[in-house]
Amino acid sequence: METVVVICPGARFGLEDLAHDLDGFNIALHGAVLTVSEDEGAAFLVEVDDVEADGVFEDWPVQTRPEGAVTVFALDSRSPTLTVRIVQALAGKRAFLVDTNHGRVVSGAALNTAMLAGQDGG
Repeated sequence: METVVVICPGARFGLEDLAHDLDGFNIALHGAVLTVSEDEGAAFLVEVDDVEADGVFEDWPVQTRPEGAVTVFALDSRSPTLTVRIVQALAGKRAFLVDTNHGRVVSGAALNTAMLAGQDGG
């Protein structure tokens, strides 16, 4: 299972807000887990409660770390295609960054499947 980290600067919001932004997907919210599914499979979003303890920004150069309040979600999926579709659907509603866990931090709108495979991807 691949994990990407979605970093949303500014005001706090939650999984319910993300669910509302994901038109066209099958959505189920069970406690602290938002399940998003379609023919490609399923993905799971959870809010990261303690950014410091989870080391979300530990590999980022200091000058690229967001300042101020952020909301951070982990998105897990076996399908890179589904991950990109979810991220791009969310990017149509709000601006955020994605840490691919392959050495890249990009805008949600710029994410593509090659980036999730650790390739250059643009």
